[in-house]
Amino acid sequence: INEIENVLRQDPGLSANILRLANSAHFGVSSKVGSLKKAVMLLGLKRFEQIAISAYMNKTMDKVS
Repeated sequence: INEIENVLRQDPGLSANILRLANSAHFGVSSKVGSLKKAVMLLGLKRFEQIAISAYMNKTMDKVS
């Protein structure tokens, strides 16, 4: 999780998306999630992996078009 957090700090856009999702009503967290580490733990590694792959694919597809 610490390694993932370090990588996220290098990508502000992905970090913002992760925090936005972690704070969404879908997860029903009563207090605001402010740290990337807590957000990744809340989302789970599998869901985080899916989000990261989707973000990478979107960036790649934007470059192609």
